Amino acid sequence: MVVFKRRYLLMEILLLGTPWPDLAILTPSILGSIIQESMEVNFGEHGLSSIINSMQVKYLNPVTGLCLVRCSRDEYHRLWCAITFVSSIRNQPVLFNLLDLSGNIKTSRKTLVKLEQEKLTLLKLQSKEPLSAESGGDALSVDLHFHVSTPLILDLSFEVFEYLDFEEL
Repeated sequence: MVVFKRRYLLMEILLLGTPWPDLAILTPSILGSIIQESMEVNFGEHGLSSIINSMQVKYLNPVTGLCLVRCSRDEYHRLWCAITFVSSIRNQPVLFNLLDLSGNIKTSRKTLVKLEQEKLTLLKLQSKEPLSAESGGDALSVDLHFHVSTPLILDLSFEVFEYLDFEEL
């Protein structure tokens, strides 16, 4: 018996120009068709036919903007490249950020759960007032709205978690 080798790409979808992604219009089937269209544009019909049977959007959370895409092990480089070339969804500029690449769904789920918790905690913090030295941030003055709305500085916002007690949230 031959086992079908797969790769799971855990990605973050960032809508540029908005503080949090509003992906209510996006469903797994729409995202799959957008990826297939990008694959056809960049690699032609041969590239599309090589991934059409193995590519599937396994998970999409419109609140946090995280998605999990499965494909064959031989074709994940092409799929990753095609996803990178997606520049807009319904005339809104987007950026795809690969967060994790895994060989099985079990480790992808563990990483996904961890990232979902971090994003939801950040969303909960965004709804409150920004941290500052006066509010108990250990002489740290951080504007979370700035970090969330700027994708290139998004990683800096996770340094805030060192100063917070997760049990309080």
